[in-house]
Parts: sequence; C-alpha cells; structure tokens
Amino acid sequence: MNRNAIASAACTLLLAAALTAGCDSTDCLWEEKRPQANALFERKIEVGRRSRLRLETVNGIVSLRGVVGSTSILLRGRRLVFADTKDDAKRHLTDLSVRIEAEKDDILVRTDQPKHPEGRTYVVDYAIAVPATLGVEVVSVNGRIDLVNLQGPVSAKMINGTAGGRTSDRLSKPDGGVAFAELQKTPRSSPSGLAGLTPPSWLRPRRN
Repeated sequence: MNRNAIASAACTLLLAAALTAGCDSTDCLWEEKRPQANALFERKIEVGRRSRLRLETVNGIVSLRGVVGSTSILLRGRRLVFADTKDDAKRHLTDLSVRIEAEKDDILVRTDQPKHPEGRTYVVDYAIAVPATLGVEVVSVNGRIDLVNLQGPVSAKMINGTAGGRTSDRLSKPDGGVAFAELQKTPRSSPSGLAGLTPPSWLRPRRN
C-alpha cells in the first residue's frame, strides 16, 4: 500500500469516528450545553511544486501529520455551529466555510466565518495529512494544534490554546501568546508518521 493510500485510509477511519464523537470530552474546547449542527468535509490537493501549506483558522482543533512519500494533501474535518436552537444552528451552518487557494508557492486553507457571530459559536476542526517534507504554517485563535512527523519548516501561532506533538523542527513563539518548547523528533521506526499515534478525542469513537 502506498503512502497516499495509508494516509487516506487512516483519515477515513478517523473521520468516520467523528460522526459519533461529541464535544463533551475533557480536551474538547467547546463544552457548550447548546444545540449544534455539523457537517464533514474532505478535499485532496496535489502539492506540485509548492513548498508550504498555510492554514488560517479561528476556533477548532488542528490535527496535522506528515506522511513520508506522499505528494498530496488530504484535508478532512468538520464544521460546527452552536446556537440557542437546533434550527438556528442548521440555518447558519452555511455561513461557515473552508476556502482553499492554490498560490504560486503556497497552498492556503482558510476558515471563513461571520465577523459578528451574534451569540453563535463557529468551529472548524481539521484532520490533515501532508507530505512529510512540506513546510507548514498554522495560525489559530482558539483551540489546539497537534503536529506529528513534520520534517520541513514549521510555524504554529496560537492566541488562546495549546500546541503539541512530535516534529523535527521548533515551533515558533507567537507574539503575545503561549511559548512552545522544542518537540521530540518522531522515531524513524514509524516512517509513515501514522503508526502508534493517538488521534484527538473528537476523532475517536465513544466508548459506552
């Protein structure tokens, strides 16, 4: 099985689990006791000659891992809206979108949401598999960033939240945010970057 197939199979299983995963776990940042609406999404993006993925988001968990030998980005995740009623959350789910732009040197992925939420909470959780050597830049306001097996340049800036994982680079220190320590390098015994990893709880099935 090639690296793209390994990454695709892993993401498929993780996102299938997301269908039954709730937002009531200890590491979920939106423990709102309000109705919600959600929708899954997925895209495959060929990297070509581009050298970096840039992700700009507001609220959500970013789980990003490198896959040795891959030539594409597998972008999967879920959009969520919390509101006072289920109907209101459903109506405004279309206000929340993921924009993808292929630039000359970069691939830009951006969360688009209303500037004035009017009491609603908009969240996008990302599960992304990228070529291990691809450069990565992540900017987020609220949430968590998990980075695994990234061998290229890495920059992660979080205003409110945490970052962690295993990477061969140093995460940048955000201005006015939390400082991230150097992370341990992923063992070479796991060349795909997928073996032995524990996905975030929102990607894991519940246990009754």
